[in-house]
Order: sequence, then structure tokens, then C-alpha cells
Amino acid sequence: MGEQIAGVSLAEILKGIGQRKLLIAATTIIGILGGLAVLVVFKPSYQSEAQVIIENLQTPYEKASSQQSDPRPDVVDKTVVLSQVSVLKSADIEARVVDKLDLAKDPEFNPLIQGLSLPKKILVALNFSDDPALFTPQELALKNLDKSLTVYQVPDSNVIGIKFSAGGKQIASDVANAIADTYVLSTREAGTASNSRAQEWLTQQIADLRTKVSVSESAVEKYRSEAGLLKGERSTLSTQQISELNSQIIVAQTAAGEAQARVGEIKSMLAAGSIDASSDVLNSPLIQNLKQAQVAAQRRLSELSATYLPGHPKMVGARADLDNVNNQLRREALKIVDSLQSQAKIATARAVSLKSDLDRLKGQESDNNISDVKLQELQRNADADRKLLESLLERYADVSARQDMNLQPGMARAIQKALPAPAPYFPKTGPIMMLTTLAGLMMGVGLAFLAAVMSVSTQTVGSVAVSGRKHPAHQALDRGSEIPTLNLDALMPAVSQPAMAYEGFPSALTSADSVAMIDQAAADEQSVLAEGAKALGGAMMDLKTQNGFKTFSVMSLGSTAPNAAMAVVAVARALAGAKTKVIAIDLSPSSQSGFDMMFGLQSGPGLSDLLGGKADFTKVVLRDPQSQAHAMRFGLGSDVEALANVQQRLGQIIEALSSIYAVIILHLGEANPASPASAANSDVAIMLASAPRLRDAAAAMQILDSKGVKATLIRRLEVEQASADLPRAASV
Repeated sequence: MGEQIAGVSLAEILKGIGQRKLLIAATTIIGILGGLAVLVVFKPSYQSEAQVIIENLQTPYEKASSQQSDPRPDVVDKTVVLSQVSVLKSADIEARVVDKLDLAKDPEFNPLIQGLSLPKKILVALNFSDDPALFTPQELALKNLDKSLTVYQVPDSNVIGIKFSAGGKQIASDVANAIADTYVLSTREAGTASNSRAQEWLTQQIADLRTKVSVSESAVEKYRSEAGLLKGERSTLSTQQISELNSQIIVAQTAAGEAQARVGEIKSMLAAGSIDASSDVLNSPLIQNLKQAQVAAQRRLSELSATYLPGHPKMVGARADLDNVNNQLRREALKIVDSLQSQAKIATARAVSLKSDLDRLKGQESDNNISDVKLQELQRNADADRKLLESLLERYADVSARQDMNLQPGMARAIQKALPAPAPYFPKTGPIMMLTTLAGLMMGVGLAFLAAVMSVSTQTVGSVAVSGRKHPAHQALDRGSEIPTLNLDALMPAVSQPAMAYEGFPSALTSADSVAMIDQAAADEQSVLAEGAKALGGAMMDLKTQNGFKTFSVMSLGSTAPNAAMAVVAVARALAGAKTKVIAIDLSPSSQSGFDMMFGLQSGPGLSDLLGGKADFTKVVLRDPQSQAHAMRFGLGSDVEALANVQQRLGQIIEALSSIYAVIILHLGEANPASPASAANSDVAIMLASAPRLRDAAAAMQILDSKGVKATLIRRLEVEQASADLPRAASV
């Protein structure tokens, strides 16, 4: 970098820390005493943990119906588990545990039993703690139980952990187990409650349906009776009668046909002269007797014909007897024919009569069919009501069978019982003593380090040495050479840092010209002042980038107008336009400095008032109306005491602002005997000199170098016109 800045020595800091062993030992002892105080003040606390798992515990055999699906999913998602964590932390579960274990009578949960301690009374009086007297014993126990209870979901599982801490190992495990058991029981109670609600609803519905079924079935029977649709064994009476008439007609027609056939058969046999083949004739007892008489007459005629001639009286008598028997047989056969014909007529007449009844019933049945449609509708309604009633009765039986709470499956079960902890989980003697001792030791080392750094820094303030290559002007002064007034650049060859080049900078002859040039630079970025400010701002940023310089002081030599203030304002706005956080501070108390006028600020409190305790930062740091730059006026105090205060404490202000701003510009105004002391607070001094004062500027560099200023930039003032109507003046 070409320059080496003297810094704080690490060896000196370590030496300073070593000299403060007493401080380190004191803080370490304080840490040890603090650890002992923690062990004494905090009573041992025991912690026990129980665990429950959330799952579907219902089996297919416990469902209300074999066709009814389980409303709870087989897989419980994380939202269900998180919801059950809230249920476990609910006041209802905790209140039941308080009643179950009678915690309202335990001094640990009800501090009013033993009375409040003095620190507790003080906290209550100062409203840092709730007054236990405002709560009932039940509410106090519930509040303290909730404070010591931790319920959480085990990551990536359906398991919920229940941790409880208390002053006694047994009570800690008892409370954790009681919460788990009460929660599991509550899940069963929830099923029982819903089961009871279902039973009540089914009871009411069954009573209503029974009445409805009775009404609907009565309506069916009433309409059946009114419509004459009386039921037979298998159908209505009219339908049954029609069926029976059809059967009887068929029987009658069959009987008539059969009788006619038998009549025809007998007549054919009579015509053939033999009736032996007719079963009706042969079945008659009289015919059978006549047949026996016929056989006897024929036998007698045959016996007589062997002895007598046909004309013999005995033969004539025997033949007459045979004829008589044959005639009787014929007459009896004809009687049978007459009887069969009568039967046929009767059967035919019966068939006709039955057909007439059938036609009448058919006409009646067509009317009944219309009524039967209405009857079927009533019957369907009655059947639907009956089926619904039977379904509800079946469900009621299932619900009644599961009314016992022990039969409810619930949705959680305990998988881990809380056991009394063998040792307290807080406070841990070893870790607490180690942590407090280390904390005291580290605090002591930190304070010793800070004190050592501040001590060394105080000793090195103002004694920063500058080494490395000097500016060519310094070399010329060391040789005692005369710096010519005009050809100064010939004695100053080009240097490695572009910011060191002796360039011209626009200036004005009057304050009015300065204001006009400032306004023109704000309106036109191509104006002479805007371009000069960009060049000077670029040189400052190069020094900042290459050497880390961030504080620049600006003064003018041989200028009658506020050119230094104009340059400060123009450069600050140029840097702010380049997104650099910059602040300009006025160190010139003269009313002719023009700093407030160039920025367009009203007179008000500033740096002198801040250091005098009459204003704070919020009142003295102002925003430039034309840019993002900030400005700080000199202030209202301009007496000797205010000036001395500014010179004495300016370094502290700059150090504080360095952590906020990237560039700090100090306005020194026209150079005076106090300027070197003010410039000593900056890294770089910028002098704006007219041509006749260049020799003075070169001589001032040696003075600034002795004050610790790391670099000096000289800009030759060249008068420029602010606008077309301003006269162009000659060089100063």
C-alpha cells in the first residue's frame, strides 16, 4: 500500500490483560458464588415421563354392523396427533387430575397453605406476579400443574410424551401417569357419550316408527276390507274363486264328455248285439244277474235241443225264456244309456253355469285390479316402515350391547408408565458450577481485554507515524527548493496515485456566484462544478479504496468567496449520487463560511451544541434537501469555549460517525492558524489554492505532515462562470 500505519501491539494488550489478574479472579469468584446461589435458591426438581400412542383400537368384531364401515381411519395422520396434544393440555383433563390426586391440598400446588415468602410478597406487591389470594385452591393447583406440564409429539410417530416436573419424585410420576390414564379414559368416555346419544336417538326413532308402522298396516287392512280385496291362502278371494271356477269348469266339461263317450260306446255295442264289452253295463248288479239267467237259459236250450226238435213245446218255451232274458238285458242297457245321458246333460249345464260365474268374476276382478294398485302402494309404505323399524331395532340392540364403558375401544393407550426419577433433573451441581465459573472467567478476561485495549489506544492517540514514500512536494521542501509560483507541475512529476495530481477546481469570485454554481450543478450534471466534484470525489474514493482513508478535510487559501463550502457541498452530493453514504461537517464558525447557505439550511444547532450537551444527534444531523447526503452545521455556540470543546472532542465524534458513514468530509473554510489542528482529525487534507497561494499550500503540507495527516491533495482554483449571464473572470 506504500504506507504503514502504526497500530495497537498485541503484546501490549496481552501484557495489559496479565496486569489485571485481580479483576479476572474477582469475576471468577463472582461466577462461583453465583453458581452456589443457584444451587441454594432453586430446590431440586424431579421429572417423570409417560407416553401414550394414538391409534385406531377398534376391531371388526366391535363394529355396530358387519356392513358398517369404521368411521375412524386405520392410519392416524399427524394433524390428529397434534389435536390430541391440545386435548392432553386442556383444562378439563388437568382439572380431573387435580381432583383425582387432591392437589389443591398439596403445598407445592397451593402455596397459600404455607403462606407466601417475602420475595413472593414483594413480587406480588410490584405486580410482577399474580396474587394467589385472588384464586381458589382448585385454580391455583390447576395453574401450577399446567406450568410444570410439558406435552409433545415424538417426531415422526403417533406417540405423545407427557413430562411433568415437581419437587417430589413420587408426585411427578403420579401426575404424569394420572394425566395419561385420564386422557385414555376420556377417549373411551367420548365413545360412550356418543353411544348414549345414539341410543337416545334410536329410542325416540323406534317409538315413532312403531306408531307409523301400526298406522300404515291399519291403512292397508282397512282399504283391503273396503275394496273387498280379502286375502285367501295364497291370493285375494276373487282371484282364488276364479281359479277354483276354472278348475270346476274343466271338471264339468270333462265329465260331460266322458258321459257322452260312454253313451256312444254302449249304443254301438247295442247295435252290434253285444254289450259284454261295456264296463258300465257289466258293472250293474242287475245286468250281472240277467247275464247269469241268460247263460242258464242258453244252457237249458242247448240241452233240450239235443233231445227235442225246434218245434217241441219245451224248445219253444226254452227259446221264449232266452228271448225274455235278452230283452231284459237290452232294456237295462238302455236305462244305463239314459242315466249316462242325464249325467252328461247335468255336467254340461254345470259347465255353462260355471262359465257364467267365471265371466262375472272376471268383470269384478278388473275393478279389483284398480283398487289393488292403491292397496300395493299402501302395502309398500307399510313394508318400508317395517324394514326401517327392524333395522333400527337391530342397531339399538348393537348400541345397547356396547353401553358399558369398558367395552369402548377408545383411540389411545398408554405405552409407557412414568417411574419416579432416581435423581433431580434440575439443578445439576456439576454443570451449573462449571458454567458459572467459566462465565465469570470469560467476563473477567473480556473486561481485562477491553481495559487493556482502551489503555493502549489512549497512549497511542495522536502519535500515528507516517512512513513510506512522501509526496514530491515534501521531497522538494526537504531539499529546501523554491517552488515556483507558475510552473509548479514541472517540479511535481506524475505519481502512482491519480488523486495526487494537481488538477484545477472551479471556483467563484462572490458568494452569489457560488450559490449560482451550486444550483447549476444540481440542475446540470455536465456543468463545470459537477464535473469537478465528480473528479475530486473519484480521487477521494481511490484513496479510500487503496489506503482505507475515509475522513477528508477541505480548506481554501486566498479565496474571497466560500469556495471551500461550495466544493464540500458539490463533492458530498456527487458521492451521495454514487450511492456512497457521506456526511459533511462544518468546522468553520465564521458567518462567512457559506456552509449553511450552500446546503440551503437555516441557522440552527450543530456540532458545538452537541458537544456542549445542548442538543442530541437527532437535532444536529440533517438531510441535504437536494440529495441523500447528510450535513452537520457548526452550531449556534461560537465562543472560545465552544471552539476549544470542538477541537478537543472532534476525534470522538469522527470515530462514532465512522461506523455509520463511508466518507466524512470536514469543512475548514478559509485556512487560518487553527486549521492544522482541525485537519489532524482527518486522513487526507484537501487544499484549494489560488495561483498566488500555491507556495503557501506547499509549505502547509509540511505542517500537516507533522500533525499526522496521511496525505495532502492540492487543487488550483480556476474561476468559472456559473451560467451564461455571469461574466467570465480571469484567474485569481
